[in-house]
Amino acid sequence: MKIILSSLLIAACLPCAAQQPVPEIPPLSPAASAADADSVAGILKHFDAERLKALKALLAANPKGKEAEAVRAELATCRETALFEAQNHAAHYDKKGDFARELATLEASYDAMDKGAVGDLDIALQNISQRLRLLTGNRLVADLEKAKVVLEQGKKDFHWDAAPEKGRQLDLLAEKITHPGIETTPEIAFTALDGTRVDLAAMKGKVVLVLYRLTEPDIDGDEMLRHTKAAYGKFHAKGFEVIDIPLDKDKATVESSIKRDNLPWPVAFDGNSSDSPLAVKNGVKTLRYSFIVGKDGKTAIRWLWGTELETVVAELLK
Repeated sequence: MKIILSSLLIAACLPCAAQQPVPEIPPLSPAASAADADSVAGILKHFDAERLKALKALLAANPKGKEAEAVRAELATCRETALFEAQNHAAHYDKKGDFARELATLEASYDAMDKGAVGDLDIALQNISQRLRLLTGNRLVADLEKAKVVLEQGKKDFHWDAAPEKGRQLDLLAEKITHPGIETTPEIAFTALDGTRVDLAAMKGKVVLVLYRLTEPDIDGDEMLRHTKAAYGKFHAKGFEVIDIPLDKDKATVESSIKRDNLPWPVAFDGNSSDSPLAVKNGVKTLRYSFIVGKDGKTAIRWLWGTELETVVAELLK
């Protein structure tokens, strides 16, 4: 999505000699319609590239003229100030929890940057990192796919080989995107401890929580299990299932937990902990993890538990 800079640029690009203070980005006009105020279109009212285009056109027409250096300096000031203010605006949205607008503002900021050999790698890395944080913080798999696009575009737009240490930071961000539970169509099949045959592929039409965990009691694990049992009790008759894959090494520990916690669903066990094929095949690298598969058999939500679980299950069952 191509997003452009704001009316901020007009104020930000006043001649430096005037030493005008840079105003904060104004809020959306009260006169804006409710639809505009809640849409990307509303955000874009803050952004306008006319001044920047005019400076670029002047430089293109007179690249060696007597004003060329002054124009270049003004362009640099415009970009630096606009990016700084856009960053502040994104931080404002972050505090409000308005992540959609924060993301749109960061996208605008990214589109305004100089790319290629003249691009600022520090600013680019910060922007890409922030957008990836927003996209991967949202558990929707579609946003994780968008995160991959953001990362690949960032790799293409800048000369990371000029600063290998920054390129390495970008690679580390890429590693974080390759995360458990983002597989489009996970495959899980096993015979549970009670002899039940469990096959995720046979559960199409249902909403399935796939739960990887240790069964030894602890605060986080107990909370996870409590919310899972509550959701199961409320929605099982409507088509909600739980695939429980303990990653303990001791069978007696798992069997004890089934009795202690009075688990109403089948439970797997192979004694391989995080090396279990049931975990490895789906990219699970931690001892506690979960994701939800929708009615179509595809992963819908990753890493979800707690009070949100019932809300999300209810929505997916519709």
